[in-house]
Amino acid sequence: GVRLVGSEMCIRDRFYLIPELELRDIQFLTENIHIKAPKLVATWKLMSLLKGDTSVSSVRLEGPDILIKKNSIGPESEKKNLSMEERLKESLSFAPVKYLELSQAQITFFHQKKYYQLNQTDVYMLRLAKHANFQVMGRLTHGIKTSFRFRIKGRFDYAYLDLSGEAEFTRLVLSELPMPHAIKKHASFYKDPLDIKVIFTYYPKTEDFYFNGTLTFFFPKISPQIIHVKGEKKEKKKGSLEVTSPRLSVAALPKIWPPMSGAFQAWVFKSVTAGALRHIQLKVLLKKQEEGSVALDNITGEFEGEGLT
Repeated sequence: GVRLVGSEMCIRDRFYLIPELELRDIQFLTENIHIKAPKLVATWKLMSLLKGDTSVSSVRLEGPDILIKKNSIGPESEKKNLSMEERLKESLSFAPVKYLELSQAQITFFHQKKYYQLNQTDVYMLRLAKHANFQVMGRLTHGIKTSFRFRIKGRFDYAYLDLSGEAEFTRLVLSELPMPHAIKKHASFYKDPLDIKVIFTYYPKTEDFYFNGTLTFFFPKISPQIIHVKGEKKEKKKGSLEVTSPRLSVAALPKIWPPMSGAFQAWVFKSVTAGALRHIQLKVLLKKQEEGSVALDNITGEFEGEGLT
């Protein structure tokens, strides 16, 4: 049914409280997405209505069940051969309103014929004249062995398509995540849970990016291991990482350090079998191979030993 919930006016901050339309037990179905929700609330800006503009100002969906029917990550989307710029534009096209809110949503999507589900998910997106602000937080529960919580908050610039923000993941197992093959190849090394806190900026027109974050690894019978990582990519096929840590247990190194450093890494693992490394500072240069994979170009650094054997 449809219920018109009156209107109210508020002069404060030049915002006018607005006619509000409440819909119960709604369904929205397109080729790509199916939404069912027990409640939808839509509002209009009063001054815009008086000028003849009937476009919806905000939409709030409470407890929606959302099914994204097409594969948006894997081969299905790759067939469209979209650039990252086009993908970002397309991701915003589903929400033509100024403000969109989803509360306690259940979102199901597919990747390589396997389904994944986000639960207890809250989504907020505010579209302004030159950019959009957004926040997504919830829990990924189905499609992986270990569920984890996440929060992503950011800003998207319409003109330059720059994407920036911050993200937090709690007890994330990277090897279980749905992701493109080129990234999955490296992420599959990490099979233990970790916490991630990171700020990031991505420039899709040049494919440059920057991030600065902290990783906390959790291993059986080893205290939590903390690593700080800064990374950037300014050239098309080159990138760099700065890795620092106050202290890492030697026993944890084989689970933290992926097998991409060749003879140097083999020498470290053979020469040091117990103790810890302190005041670690590493500079890593990476290069992108022709087939899309990432390889080590150079690594330099220093650290102090503690009870090494």
